[in-house]
Amino acid sequence: MTSRVLAAVCLASLPHAFAQTAPKPPKSVRLYVFDCGVIKGLSPAAFNFKQEEVKATEMVVPCYLIVHPKGTMIWDTGTIADSAFKPDGSPVTQGTGVIMSATKPLKTQLAAVGYKPSDITYLGLSHYHSDHTANANDFAGSTWLVHKEERDVMFAPPQPGAIIATASFSALKDAKTTIIKTDDYDVFGDKTVIVKFAPGH
Repeated sequence: MTSRVLAAVCLASLPHAFAQTAPKPPKSVRLYVFDCGVIKGLSPAAFNFKQEEVKATEMVVPCYLIVHPKGTMIWDTGTIADSAFKPDGSPVTQGTGVIMSATKPLKTQLAAVGYKPSDITYLGLSHYHSDHTANANDFAGSTWLVHKEERDVMFAPPQPGAIIATASFSALKDAKTTIIKTDDYDVFGDKTVIVKFAPGH
C-alpha cells in the first residue's frame, strides 16, 4: 500500500474516530444534579411568606438527568439559555429587579457526564415558568412527558403578568409528546421514576 493510499484510508477513518458514541446504559438508575442557575430579588410574599420569616431569598434552580437502563430523562432545563453564554463561558445575568443568573451552560454539564441532547429519551418540566424552560427547545427530539392541562396553558395566549418565555419551548409544540393522564406516571415501567401530578406553582 502506498503512503498516499494509506493517508487516504487514515483520513477516511477520522470521522469515526472522533464521533461521540452514545453512552452505554447503566445497570441501575443514576441521578445527576446540574447547576442551572440562581434567582435573586423574588419577594417572599409571592410564596405566602413574610419578609421576616425568610432569612435567605436567593433561590437555587437545579436540573436533573436521570439515566435508567431503559433510557434517559432530563427534568427542567434551566434559567439561562446556553445560547446566551459567550465563548469563554463567563457567567450570564439577565433581568432587573428579579435577577436570573447562571455560571455553566446546561449542555456543557451534560457533556461532562457523557451525554448530549440527542441522547435524551424523555423531557419533563416541573412547570412552564421561564426559570425552568430556558433550554427546552434543545430537547425537542426527545419525547415530552406532560399533562394536558399544562400543555394547554403553555400554548394558549399568554396571561398578563405570567412568568413565561414562550420562545424557549416553542419547538415542543411539534415534538413527540406523551400526554400523561394519571396522577402518577411510571416513566420506565418499574416504579423507579414517577412523575407526580402537582398542579399549581
